[in-house]
Amino acid sequence: MEETKNTGVFLANLTKNFKQIKQERAESVTEDVETTFRRHIEDLCKDIRDIDRTLQNLFLSMAPTTALENPVVPADFNASAFMKKEQELGLERRKLLITLRIMLERYEYYFGEYANVDAVRKVDSTWKHGATAQEVEG
Repeated sequence: MEETKNTGVFLANLTKNFKQIKQERAESVTEDVETTFRRHIEDLCKDIRDIDRTLQNLFLSMAPTTALENPVVPADFNASAFMKKEQELGLERRKLLITLRIMLERYEYYFGEYANVDAVRKVDSTWKHGATAQEVEG
């Protein structure tokens, strides 16, 4: 029986030194964590945009869509409910904005500059690379 030389990847992976294995695992973990951070930041931006649209729709729902429709009648308008909804959405937006700033700060600490600046500036026009989370609270 003729002996064959194993030239596949399996043997090469088994005989790698510890430093090579450690480097590959570190790269794999880093990629997974960076992807998770990036997706969370994207989700926060989307949630803030959704709140902005909801706030805008609060006003649009009071305006007539055609000349034949009546505007909101003051007697039918519940100012307390409107104010409460406005406050809840404002506080939720603020909380998400602070969370976004914290996540961006941590992302840039771990992985360098965040690339999708346009998505962030759509919800926070004052954000810049290297900004700290405390700046949004001030």
